[in-house]
Amino acid sequence: MNLLPKKKLLKNLYTTDNLPLGLALFNEENNIVGFCVLKIENLKLYPEIYPWLSDVMILKEYRNLGYGRILVNEALKYLKTLGYDKVYVWTDQAPLFYEKLNFKFVQKVEKNNGGYGKLYSKEGI
Repeated sequence: MNLLPKKKLLKNLYTTDNLPLGLALFNEENNIVGFCVLKIENLKLYPEIYPWLSDVMILKEYRNLGYGRILVNEALKYLKTLGYDKVYVWTDQAPLFYEKLNFKFVQKVEKNNGGYGKLYSKEGI
């Protein structure tokens, strides 16, 4: 698979220079492959934790092709341009994905709608 340069794959979904900000990833045919949102508030029970990498989604037909890694890495680069050096993410479905990207497990967290997920962070972004 030939991937376009990363800068051509990302487009802003929201018209803002700060957070929240949505990023979408497109393939060579300009089809949407996935998206994510960067935001200050995610889990209402943990207002002291921010910024968040949230709503990371790669469409099923594009999974396991490296697009998730590209999307997350580009999102982290953008956060860095805003002055952040640490990011948080919680998941109840893809902990191994974030561990492969060197996110570190922090603690178990309660989700807004009940239930629990795992909180991860990454420093030095």
